[in-house]
Amino acid sequence: MKDNKNLNQNNMNNSDARGRSPLVITVFVSIAVMILATVISTLFYAYTTSNIDKERSITSSNEYSQYYALVCENNEFNRQVYEYAKEKGDELGICVDMLSIRTNHDYSVEDLFEIALESNVDGIIVEARDAQNMKNSIDKACQRGVDVVTLLSDCRDSMRRSSIQISAYNLGKIYGQQVVSKELYGDEKILVINDSSKSDASQNLIFTGIQDTVYNALDKENSVSISNYSVDGSDAFGMEEMIRDIFIDEELMPDIIICPDDQATEVVYQALVDYNKVGFVRLLGYHDSKTVLDGIKQGVIEATIAVDVKQLGEYSVEALSEYKATGFASEYYSIDSTLIDIMNISSVLASKESMD
Repeated sequence: MKDNKNLNQNNMNNSDARGRSPLVITVFVSIAVMILATVISTLFYAYTTSNIDKERSITSSNEYSQYYALVCENNEFNRQVYEYAKEKGDELGICVDMLSIRTNHDYSVEDLFEIALESNVDGIIVEARDAQNMKNSIDKACQRGVDVVTLLSDCRDSMRRSSIQISAYNLGKIYGQQVVSKELYGDEKILVINDSSKSDASQNLIFTGIQDTVYNALDKENSVSISNYSVDGSDAFGMEEMIRDIFIDEELMPDIIICPDDQATEVVYQALVDYNKVGFVRLLGYHDSKTVLDGIKQGVIEATIAVDVKQLGEYSVEALSEYKATGFASEYYSIDSTLIDIMNISSVLASKESMD
């Protein structure tokens, strides 16, 4: 009888061991993968930093006296800013480097900032966010003697030396003026796309500028509604899905969509075509990329606001170099903007072709 009990107990123990074995293996494999990923990420981070240090040593041995890092996402708009910043830097004997072009890795702006700081650059131009972690990074850089200038969006209360931006409220006023430039019937729905991944105050100022301009231009009886629609700009696929939801849900479908963001403008533009809403929904966009300009030429996009990327690039380098030389710089540099619509699209395209 005891033998049977012992046999049953052994069978139960073996069964438990077999049951636990796959779980134990899974746990060990998961831990191993996490360790490997951490090691690879650390090595790649170190490799990127060493490459930037190597680039700095090469440029330092040439005609450059300073080395500035442009810290931003790698997109068409920022690459244009970089080209003008680089030209201004060459003129002043300063090397300007856009890190997101050379890293071959999908680092966040915050990670790129840390890489630039650890690479001992002389100055950082950053597409900032008004968040505590960004403020901490900027303050740490300035305390180390690495001066920082913010680009387009600001990081308030940080130690940044200057901010290069367009007046967000004025940008909203331009959108509002374009809205009321055509007859409104009193029951239009206006949807303003904003980026939930950006926490700076500029988006609220744009929205306020739109509201003030539209409501001030209308009779009190007019029932035009203006509302925000948030998308996550840090997730391109997720943003596209959220924007397409607008065209699927009839209750969300507006009469006018305003996109103060270049990426969102292109997604809405494509959705208008895909869902056969061209001519039914007015689209006011942002930036003068080839895609956006084609959209205006084809009559899909009503108008776009293009900021002066040349000023953005040049002013950012000038602000840093001025602070380096004198210890002072203007707190804000205001850049110009241009409304592009069907009336001036031909001249804009001709101007761009002549520059190419």
